[in-house]
Amino acid sequence: MQGSDPSLPPRFHECVLLQQSGLNLHHEWVGNAIPNVADDSEDSGQKAYNYRTEPFWARLDDEFIEPDEMNEMNLSNVLSGNVETPTFSVPAGEGLVFRLTKPVGRARAGTFSVHGHRWRDMQHNTLSQTMGQQTANTVGSNWNLVMLDGAGGPDAVRGDFLFRELASFQFSQGLWGILRVR
Repeated sequence: MQGSDPSLPPRFHECVLLQQSGLNLHHEWVGNAIPNVADDSEDSGQKAYNYRTEPFWARLDDEFIEPDEMNEMNLSNVLSGNVETPTFSVPAGEGLVFRLTKPVGRARAGTFSVHGHRWRDMQHNTLSQTMGQQTANTVGSNWNLVMLDGAGGPDAVRGDFLFRELASFQFSQGLWGILRVR
């Protein structure tokens, strides 16, 4: 995409994420509602990016795992293999903008992160601090996160980078995806 905004790279790729919370999801194979793991109404329901979700319990081929039980499990390979969550593919070193929005859902604010990448707190101010996570992501928020060094960070590293919600219970409920730098 070509941009006319001087704070945007002249050429860049957009990764657009619509965050959802409070979803009422059902098991595809039996039609039963997926159990709610939240103790708090601000966390109730399931979560997704771009109408796609893959909670850890689904990746572990288990109908449902209690959060306390999951805390005791070895999750070292839970993100390996094919994923159902959003995957964005971008050439290494290319300009990159994440557009993150949460138009509706539960009121719980979150913190979004793109591992290995950074952006400015105030996009148009070159003196503002650089960040690797965006806090205060809540209902009605919209963020344009312009990656300072393009896809793959300052060294244009190729590979898979995780983007995710930092709160572990939201991350494990499906708020994650892959930025594939090629």
